[in-house]
Amino acid sequence: WRHNGSVRSSSGSVLNIRTVTVSSAGRYNCSASNQFGATTILFDVSVVSKPVIVPPTGLVNSKKLVKLNDSLLSDLDASLEVIWLKDGDPIDGRVIDVVQNSDGTKSLLIRRASLADSGKYMCIASNKAGSDSILIDVSVIYSPHATSSQVQVLRRSAGQDVSISCNVTDGVPPAVFTWRMNPAMSSARSSSIGSPDSSSRIKLSTDRKVLTIKRLVASDSGNYDCTATNRVGSATSRTRLIVSDPPVIDRSKLGPVE
Repeated sequence: WRHNGSVRSSSGSVLNIRTVTVSSAGRYNCSASNQFGATTILFDVSVVSKPVIVPPTGLVNSKKLVKLNDSLLSDLDASLEVIWLKDGDPIDGRVIDVVQNSDGTKSLLIRRASLADSGKYMCIASNKAGSDSILIDVSVIYSPHATSSQVQVLRRSAGQDVSISCNVTDGVPPAVFTWRMNPAMSSARSSSIGSPDSSSRIKLSTDRKVLTIKRLVASDSGNYDCTATNRVGSATSRTRLIVSDPPVIDRSKLGPVE
């Protein structure tokens, strides 16, 4: 017996192959001879192995592109079938492409990914020898963004209270919100607003999205910038607060009333 030209066995009419692997595939020839002559029979043997999916590496989560690769460690025969599911349902081919790579693997390509594309994706590979599957949890991340490019103007009288909302939507992952007063001025006149104690006139809500100032004074007038930042990016909204003092009559300058 010979396998791809190499001798496997020198006796016996039956060749037993123990622990069949992909390398067992190929051409086998059996030669028999006696004093009257010789003959040879050829066998072409193919081996189909169960596909094995290697978890993807370098998974990209972005607002523009999500690409999931699966590596199929098997003899990629014609019977191999790869199916992708999202949250248990077949993927809509109109918005998500399954593309064939040059190395025989397949990739799931999500173009212009949005928050709705987040979810659990399952890849199922099967052939005549069996099947394998993997579950991939995908989160599409995006930066915060301002709901308006206009500067919000608030007018209040001294002594009143005011609440200023941060007009920036949160992102994924959640953003960190920071506040500054008059950020364009010199550092001596610009100030960062932290988390004052309960006795302070200036308070931030627990999620830091609302700034409240109690008992306004004229010096509270200015620009208040709220910036939301996560690892994807940041966005800022500005509110201009104008505090006016009520008119006061200086009675000492009034003349006698006749």
